Amino acid sequence: MNHKLLKMKTQLEARTKRLLGLTACTLIFLCASVSGAIPVHTGNENTADFISGFQMGLLCALLIVFTYKLMTYRKALTDEKLLKQLYYKENDERECYISQQVGKSSMSITVIVMLILTVIAGYFHEVVFFTMLAATVLQALIQLVLKFYYTNRLSGKETEEAL
Repeated sequence: MNHKLLKMKTQLEARTKRLLGLTACTLIFLCASVSGAIPVHTGNENTADFISGFQMGLLCALLIVFTYKLMTYRKALTDEKLLKQLYYKENDERECYISQQVGKSSMSITVIVMLILTVIAGYFHEVVFFTMLAATVLQALIQLVLKFYYTNRLSGKETEEAL
């Protein structure tokens, strides 16, 4: 097995461990939610039922996705052909470029849409307004920090210093 596939195998083993941890946490939250150990605190029973149902549905969906990924990774770790397929799929330049463009565009669009929704929410409910404002500021800060980080990391200063 060549170096790239060995590295991919090591990465999959690490991902599998992280996924097992996430799956365990998700199961704990799901069990706590189903048993009522962590009740939803709201004055309206219908709202509490909706929130509880949403949480359980999301946790179940996460369990399905995590289980599927775990099975995929386990199979790839035991079958070199599947490992190669996964490696080629994850390192396809066209797919990587498309993902970069989607991420770049979606961050900016999300901040703009959240700003518009924040303004609209201000006309109806102050708690929603401040919640949206906080989420928008957090999203914008994350975008700025990531831009700063990748600008410095990928600036090429290391290459210039080596010459």
